[in-house]
Amino acid sequence: MKFAECNLLVNEQTVNNFNIFYNICEDQFSYENTEYVINCEIINQNIFWIYARFGKINPYSNEIFDIETKKSGKNPKQKKQVELNKQLFCIYDLRSLVLYMSDFRKQNFLSFYLKEKFGQNFL
Repeated sequence: MKFAECNLLVNEQTVNNFNIFYNICEDQFSYENTEYVINCEIINQNIFWIYARFGKINPYSNEIFDIETKKSGKNPKQKKQVELNKQLFCIYDLRSLVLYMSDFRKQNFLSFYLKEKFGQNFL
């Protein structure tokens, strides 16, 4: 797995302490037709960790195919359930002032989420 390196700015200034952050466990968040379950944790005085599992409600099919039995059957997942089959890992290191992201394409989501949860403008 490769991580992209980027800056984490709050109100156009580099984040140089964790005063605005707090630990969040199993937070549910919706963004652009995607459902997220997010954990945020201040690991130590230098590391802030964000882990998100996410997925979409659609596509959905009423029918599934079991590759072991080679038979079709009814999908046990309900239409309102989401498979959290994707992940995002983020680490902010205060020593280097670098945010490491496992998927840089999720930067808009991350900025929006952090703004909603911590009440600051993140870039």
